[in-house]
Amino acid sequence: MDSYSQRAMTGAALAPLNNRQKARICMLARRAFDRQSQAGALGDAAEPEVWRKEQQRHACGQSSLTACTNKDYLALKARFQDLAGEHVAAFRNHLRAENEPRAWALAKLRRECAAANDVLPHAWDYAAGFLRNKRGASIEACAEKDIWHAVFMVRRRVAQLRRKRGATQSNMEELCTHAISAN
Repeated sequence: MDSYSQRAMTGAALAPLNNRQKARICMLARRAFDRQSQAGALGDAAEPEVWRKEQQRHACGQSSLTACTNKDYLALKARFQDLAGEHVAAFRNHLRAENEPRAWALAKLRRECAAANDVLPHAWDYAAGFLRNKRGASIEACAEKDIWHAVFMVRRRVAQLRRKRGATQSNMEELCTHAISAN
């Protein structure tokens, strides 16, 4: 796969955390710290900031929130929720973290199909047919990489149709101009 496709597939995942996400992580970390200190699991010398960075490193390999990316967000959130005793929410976020790249690909496919409506009104069906014929599976059963291939296929087909439509319109304009000048 070329570097352009690879960057497109990982683009949103590699964006840095926004301020709202960082604030949410810090609030969860503080709740988790308080819970752990009440349980006596920290010892006397633990500082909240140092402890948070240690837990971040454990969750995603980064000790600084400014170095964390969107792909790290759910893992961080799940780690601190688990330490705060919110085990069900932590489990859900662990599951979401595993499925999120595929969800991003599906969202991108939906946006591309909606944007293609002017030249390819059934773009979703076109993508589903492509995946069924080339990958032997439905959109719901395809892996993230296959969905990204469908995104790029829809983009290529839409570009072809728009070029063709543009060429047809310019040919019609030339014919009209020629007919008017002949009269």
